[in-house]
Amino acid sequence: MGNTSQRSSQIRATLIALAVSAAGYMPNPAVAAGVTEQAAFFAACMGRYTAHLDHQRMHGQEAPTVREKRDIYADLLGAIEQDAHAAGLDPSGLSQFLTRARTMQERLLVVAQYHVDPRRADIAAAQVRQHMRQCDAMILG
Repeated sequence: MGNTSQRSSQIRATLIALAVSAAGYMPNPAVAAGVTEQAAFFAACMGRYTAHLDHQRMHGQEAPTVREKRDIYADLLGAIEQDAHAAGLDPSGLSQFLTRARTMQERLLVVAQYHVDPRRADIAAAQVRQHMRQCDAMILG
């Protein structure tokens, strides 16, 4: 029975990873069902803030608040990482959440800044703002 429960947790974590990577969904940790969802949220936000920090550095505009927010999410993730692993989240899963969120945010930032179609650039910029509002709400709320 224990293997079934562990397998079920692994399948659940994989499904959450797919949800995060598709359409930018991130569970709200205030209503998350468990520590694995919280860890996924924290990793995704850490990835998004890392993308913003890299983008700012590339343009010589590094903002300390972005680094501070990324570091907050690194601390939050570090605080629950072992519990998330104990709850069945594969250690590589957190890395995947972070990497996918970072990559998606990097792409959106590039499209928002450089796309030749103003409509697509505006849509990308709106998605960037939405993602960051989700992350900011956890820190500020």
